Amino acid sequence: ILDVYTATLPPQIPTEAPSAAAVGGKKKLVKGASAGAPLSMRQLREEAEHMERQGRPARSGAALALAALCPALCREHLPIAASFFMQKGFGDQDDTTREQMLRAALRLVSHHGADSFPLLLPLFEAYLAQPAPDSLEHDYIRAGVILSLGALARYLPSDSPKIADTLEHILKTLKVPSEPVQRCASRCLSRLIRWTVQANREMGMQLSRRLLDSLVAGSYGERRGAAYGLAGMVKGLGVPVLQEFGIFEALKTALEDKNHPNMREGALLALEILFDTMRTKMEIYIVHVMPLLLTTYSDTAPAVRKATSEAARTLMQALTEHGVSSVLRQLTHRLNDKNWRTKLGAIELLGSMAYCAPKQLAFCLPDIVPRLANVLMDTHIKVQTAAQDALRVIGSVIQNAAVKKLVPVLLDALMDPAKTHTALHQLANEDPPPTLDAPSLSLVVPICRRGLHERQIETKRMAALIAGNFCLMCSRDVLLPYIQLLLPDLRQVLCDPIPDVRSTVAKSFGMWYQGLGEDAMEGVVPWLIDTVATESSQVERSGAAQGLCEVIAAQGVALWEEIMPRILQGLIDPQPHVVDGNLHVFLYLPVTLADLFQPYIESVFESIVNTLAHDQELVRETSTKVCRIFVELYGVSCFDLLLASLQRSLVHPNWRIRHSTTMLLGELLHRAAGTRTTLINIDETARTEAISRTRAIFKLLGPERKANVLASLYLARCDTSPVVRQTAVRVWKSVVSNSPKALREILPLLINILIGHLATDSEEKREIARHALTDIAAKLAERVVPTIMPLLHAQLRSTEDSSREGACHGLTAVLSNANRQLLQDSLADIMPSLRQALCDPSERVRKAAAHSFGALMHAVGHLAVEEIIPRLLDSLGTEEEELALEGLKEVLAIKSGILSQVLPKLIKPPMTLNNARALAGLASAAGPTLPRSRHTLT
Repeated sequence: ILDVYTATLPPQIPTEAPSAAAVGGKKKLVKGASAGAPLSMRQLREEAEHMERQGRPARSGAALALAALCPALCREHLPIAASFFMQKGFGDQDDTTREQMLRAALRLVSHHGADSFPLLLPLFEAYLAQPAPDSLEHDYIRAGVILSLGALARYLPSDSPKIADTLEHILKTLKVPSEPVQRCASRCLSRLIRWTVQANREMGMQLSRRLLDSLVAGSYGERRGAAYGLAGMVKGLGVPVLQEFGIFEALKTALEDKNHPNMREGALLALEILFDTMRTKMEIYIVHVMPLLLTTYSDTAPAVRKATSEAARTLMQALTEHGVSSVLRQLTHRLNDKNWRTKLGAIELLGSMAYCAPKQLAFCLPDIVPRLANVLMDTHIKVQTAAQDALRVIGSVIQNAAVKKLVPVLLDALMDPAKTHTALHQLANEDPPPTLDAPSLSLVVPICRRGLHERQIETKRMAALIAGNFCLMCSRDVLLPYIQLLLPDLRQVLCDPIPDVRSTVAKSFGMWYQGLGEDAMEGVVPWLIDTVATESSQVERSGAAQGLCEVIAAQGVALWEEIMPRILQGLIDPQPHVVDGNLHVFLYLPVTLADLFQPYIESVFESIVNTLAHDQELVRETSTKVCRIFVELYGVSCFDLLLASLQRSLVHPNWRIRHSTTMLLGELLHRAAGTRTTLINIDETARTEAISRTRAIFKLLGPERKANVLASLYLARCDTSPVVRQTAVRVWKSVVSNSPKALREILPLLINILIGHLATDSEEKREIARHALTDIAAKLAERVVPTIMPLLHAQLRSTEDSSREGACHGLTAVLSNANRQLLQDSLADIMPSLRQALCDPSERVRKAAAHSFGALMHAVGHLAVEEIIPRLLDSLGTEEEELALEGLKEVLAIKSGILSQVLPKLIKPPMTLNNARALAGLASAAGPTLPRSRHTLT
């Protein structure tokens, strides 16, 4: 083994621990040694060469082999192995190999126990008796010897004088000014004293006094060694010995001594190493230690101040979350102290909290950095400087190189508010965004919060952007403590007057919900919903709606389905601001959800369209914007659904809805067809473009839908509202390039629709239909009768009363607007249908037919009477007598002057019973006109 170890010098620094192959080789050697087989140098060399090929030092294999061979070694082998450890193994330059050598030595002592004592103790004592050379290698060797000696002393009887000698060796070793040696001596002391002092407490008291005395005497290295000794003693016997042996009281007294700096420094060294060794077990003393550290931070001796900083750093590293809370309460209270020295100490201690464990650091920094930033404005220059230094300490523990280069910029921004924009700009432009740990986040958050309240738009926007990206730049646990700090600021900026700022903050809300989860953002959604309906201003409602939509997009449609009934209910609220706020939700939700919102369009679009008729102009404007968003985003994918809804709304009783949906219908057609939206009059130079646009729209619609849409638009052109008519004309011209041709194509369908309108109880619809028929008659001119009359005649033969009534009203409109000569030439086509309508079983149809007769009589004069009345009178003696009589009554109610032409036929002798009944019925219908015709009766 020695040959193998020596053959590989100088050492190669390994990059990894020994492999499983090396351990396997070690086990083979042990098996062979246990069986009494001779040790094979060839096997050792082969194993060494194998490890060399894998890039690991063969010295590590030698250490493992020695550890494995410990059970097989004889007494005569022990001094050889111990000498090897002291000469070579303990001082190896490779950290891994050196640690493996130390483990092999401890295993050697542990396995052979008391049998090895007389052989190994003289070797260890002889080495420790030699002067300690000033080199790192000999420091490592001395540390290994001390640990081996301590392990060996455990096998001595409790009353053996060698125990005291071993303790003396350890105490002497503590005076060696080497950190590794003193640390190993402390570990050795803790193991040895655990079973020696338990039975002899007086020895422990004497040892503690001796170490306490060494804290204030000698060189710095000796006093630090005494501190390590105290820590080892406390670790071996437990924390209660601090009170039992009066150790803590002695340290407290030394810290309060104003005349001897060495005493204060020694006590601080002891506290530093105690906290480093015992960690959280020393936390019960924090309450007592903190006031002392606050005092020594402003000590006049530089050595004491430096020792205080080191002690504070170690203390902070040992704190638990509870300890952090306790320290923060004490220090933040001291920041308000009037004494600047006390305040100075609190600031420096707050800065040292940057050395807390990562979890505790993330917990405490949200409180520390803002307080330090506030202290930067203190009137005392030393307090300001201390706060700056504390912030620099926090920045110094940042690990990420990308953030570390920004630390000077961040610190400058914390110290000078005018540099906030510069810091935010540099951070926002980092590509990729840097990863923030707890210290770096603690520096960024105060700058970000300040940026959110800046007047500059770009600064606020960048601050909001960075706040939203926190979820991507740091872990959830690091960010959680800052949520409650940032949320009030983000809520305020979400209601900012600048739309771009509101949009950025809203996205930040969504990113937080996605990155942190609903539990971390508790109460945000209810606040957003309440703010959507606030009466304060539309800006606040808009910001809250946008934030809510981003949260819904982050959480998924489940949240939307949960709150959708409440939002829809808000659209029919009597308060305008509630309607406006809920409309703003639909202004942003289609953008954030995109295709995920399509299944809900059918259930919400009708409700949104109904708000177009609201009394408040502000609500109507928002509603129009929402509808346009729907058309823009879903005009292609949900064309059929939107088209059907808009067509239904074109005949809505409210003119405002008809006006808005007419405009939206034009935009929808152009959006779906992929043509340019043009709602202006088309001149001759744009004819080609208009024809191309028309073809694209008609191809999209298809023949049937094209006729429906154009018929609806034509009706809108004849609306009772001038605003609706103007908009419809513009839309018609942007869609239709050849109006006469389009009218001819849709005329059958249009007439059917008009007849339906004429038959309703709505006066507005009847008026629209009359205007439409008048317009059609004017456009068709001499073609009106041959074109429209067949359509009306077909409807007059319908089995539905409403269709026949509507056809009569349509006939009236046509007769009122047709050319006189044209009507005279067409009487043969008109009269049969009119006579049939006058004898219709429905009273409403007969009344409508009587109005048509009146219009015809007004147009052609007595020709109408001559064609209609005689035929009705001839029917009095037939099966149609009753209906003919009712028709005559309706005609007399409209044109009572024709009574004089009817009476002669009825009273012509011989008087029949049917004529008498007809005369009685007409007399009641004639009313006041009957006396004027008495000369006919006589």
